[in-house]
Amino acid sequence: MSVDWDLLIENHLDKGEKKMSLGLLIESINEVLAEVGELKGPKLDLRTPLNEEKKGKKRTYTIRQIPLIPISELGWANNDDDGVKGTQRNLLEDWLRNIKGGTVQEKLNNVQTRMEQGFGEIPKTENMKEYIQEVMSYLVFLKTLTMAITNFNASAAGFNFEAFLSALLNGKQIPASGADTIADITAEFDGKRVPVSLKLYREGGLEVGGSFIDLVDDLVDADQREWAAWATSPEFGGGAMRYIAATKKFDEQAPGQSPLERSGTISCYQFDFTRKNVFRLLAGASKHGRLVIGSSEDFMLELKNWDKTRQGDPPNLANTLPARTEKGEPEAIARGLVDYLIKNYSDEIEQVSGLEEDQVHAMFNEIGQIYLARIEKVGLGGTATKLGTPTNIKKSIANALGVDVKDGIVTEAYNEIVSYFKAYYSQEVSASDKRGEAIKQINFIYGENPELVEWYEELSSEAKAIALKNSYGYISSKQFSVPNMKAIEYSGGKPFAQIKIGAPAVQEFLEKVQNEVMDRVFDIFDNMAEMTEKLNSFFANGLKETSEAKKGAEAGEEAAATVRQVAGVSNNKKTLGPGAGGTRPQPGGRLSEEQTIEIT
Repeated sequence: MSVDWDLLIENHLDKGEKKMSLGLLIESINEVLAEVGELKGPKLDLRTPLNEEKKGKKRTYTIRQIPLIPISELGWANNDDDGVKGTQRNLLEDWLRNIKGGTVQEKLNNVQTRMEQGFGEIPKTENMKEYIQEVMSYLVFLKTLTMAITNFNASAAGFNFEAFLSALLNGKQIPASGADTIADITAEFDGKRVPVSLKLYREGGLEVGGSFIDLVDDLVDADQREWAAWATSPEFGGGAMRYIAATKKFDEQAPGQSPLERSGTISCYQFDFTRKNVFRLLAGASKHGRLVIGSSEDFMLELKNWDKTRQGDPPNLANTLPARTEKGEPEAIARGLVDYLIKNYSDEIEQVSGLEEDQVHAMFNEIGQIYLARIEKVGLGGTATKLGTPTNIKKSIANALGVDVKDGIVTEAYNEIVSYFKAYYSQEVSASDKRGEAIKQINFIYGENPELVEWYEELSSEAKAIALKNSYGYISSKQFSVPNMKAIEYSGGKPFAQIKIGAPAVQEFLEKVQNEVMDRVFDIFDNMAEMTEKLNSFFANGLKETSEAKKGAEAGEEAAATVRQVAGVSNNKKTLGPGAGGTRPQPGGRLSEEQTIEIT
C-alpha cells in the first residue's frame, strides 16, 4: 500500500487544519512576533546562527529544498472552489501573488532582476517577514516553472505554461470546447481584465494564428465581452485582443542527462491585434494574413460611400451568400459522418479495442456532436480542424476506450477517424458546395495590394466592423497566421522578458539568497524531507531497519518542533526540548529560555 508521508506529516504538525505553505510560514512568523514581548532572556537576532559550531560554515542549498507545487494542468485550472484553501490552483496563487508587478512584463522583469541581482543585504528586523516571504515566493516561482516545462512533452508543457501564467496574473482559463473567443485566458493587467491568446513554442517555431472568425468576433463584439472596459478603449478603435507568445530554448541534452538538468531560456513577446491595426498587421504578416483580409472590390466602394453618407442600410456581402451549411442541415451532415464511421470503421476498432458494438457507436455519436458544434461555429471544410479540435476528439476516444489520452491507441484511432472524415467530406459533402461556388465568383482584392489597407484605415470604427465581417477570411471560415519573425517584429523586435530555467539556473539563484535567515527557513523543509525519506526506507524494507525509523522520527520531531516554535503552538512556547531521539543535534538551533527572535 502506498503511504503519503508528506500528507501524514502535514496532518501531524497541524492536526489537518492547515497545509505547509507560504501562508502558514508567514502566519506562523507573525504569531511568533506577537510572543516576542513575553519571552525572557537575552534577545537573539534571527540573522545570527544559533549553533556556535555552524558559524563560519557555508551551507549548501539544492533545488529539492524548495517547496514543490504539484504540477497538473487540471489541478492548476480555474479554482472551482470559490477560493477555498487547499486546491492546487489556490496553493499556486498563494505563492505567485507575491511576485511584484501590475502586468506580466513587470512581474517577469522583476523575476529576471532578482535572478541577476539577488535580494541585497538582509533587511532590518522590522522587514524580516516580508523578506522571507519574497525570497521564498521567487524561489518557488522559478522551481515550479522549471519543473512544469522541462519535465513534460511539448503539448503538456504548453498547457502547464498557460495555467501557470493564468495563476501568476490572477487569471481565468477559457475552455477550448464551446469557446466563442480566440483568447486562452483572461488576466489582470494594472487592475483591468484583459483577454490573452497565450502560446509556448520552441525557439524559431513561434507562430501566432487561429480562427479568423474568432479573432474578428472578438474585435467587433468587444463591448459584449467581460473585458469590454479594456478592449473598447479609444486607442484600439473598438476592440482588441492581446497576444503573448513565449519561446523556449534548451541546451542539447547529453546522454544520460535528465531534462531537468538542462539549462534553458524562456523568451516572452507581446503585441495587440486591434480593430484599428488588424488589416495592416495581417497584410504584412504572411500569405494567409493577406488572404483573410481580402475584400470584394464592389463591396469596398459601397461601404466607403455608405460610411460618408450613412444613408440607408450598410452593404452586407455575407447576407447575399448561401448559408454556410447549404450543403445540408448541420444535423444531417453530422449524422452522415456518424453513419459513415459506423459503416467503414466500426468493425476494425471493435477488434482492436475489444469494445462492444454499442460502445463504439456511442463514441462515434459523441464525435458527431463535436463535429456538429464545429459546423455551427466555423462552417464546413475538409481539414482535420474542421472536424473539431484534436484535444476534444482524443478525449472522446480515450473516454470510450477507458485509457489515458496519451495512450498510443488513442492517437492511432484519431488518425484513422480523421482519415475517414476527410474521405466522407470529399465524397459526400463538398460535391454540392453552393456557398463555396458563390464565393469563387466574387472579385476580391487581397492584402498584397496596398490600396486595401488604405481603404480600411480610412473607414470609421463602425464601418471597420462591417468590413471585417464581410472579409474573405470571415465568410470563408479561414485561418490566419503571423510567422516567427513577424510576431517578433510586432512585439518591438525583442522579448519583453527572458527567464533562465533549468536546475542550473535555480541553483545559481539559490546561491544568491544564501544567508543565516534562509538557513533557518530551509531547516523546516530539510527535516520534512529527511523524515519522508527515512520512513519510506523503513517501510520499504519490511519494517526491519529500526535505525531508519528512529532517524525518521527524530527528523519529524525536529520539523514539528521548529514549526511549533515558529507558529507558537508548542506546549511550552518558551522552551523547546530535544527531539524524540533525545540526542540529535539541533540544526539551525532551537529556542531555549535564553533565546528569542527579535523581528517585528
